[in-house]
Amino acid sequence: MNRVPTAEIVWVTHQALEKNVREALEVIARLPVVAEVSNWIRVEE
Repeated sequence: MNRVPTAEIVWVTHQALEKNVREALEVIARLPVVAEVSNWIRVEE
């Protein structure tokens, strides 16, 4: 069984507009080393 190494990445940002967060996630999803962006959670105060 050949398993491809995977990782979970958790990141925290400064206060950001939802539009900008979504655009950043789209860029990250297109990176050749990224298989998928499966989940993201936005928490606001």
